[in-house]
Amino acid sequence: MNEKCNGTIHKVKEGETLYLISKQYNVRLSEIMGANPYVNVYDLRIGDEICIPGISFDS
Repeated sequence: MNEKCNGTIHKVKEGETLYLISKQYNVRLSEIMGANPYVNVYDLRIGDEICIPGISFDS
């Protein structure tokens, strides 16, 4: 699903929303939504993988 993520993948945890995830990474909600057109904003599930654009944690 996220084979073309220019950023990092975030796995949704219990209680998280896209809004909270956007605040966590300091990335605009609209950017996250644009990078994840397949995500149902109103039905996030634990374990869903969300692309966070522009963020990279390569070691």
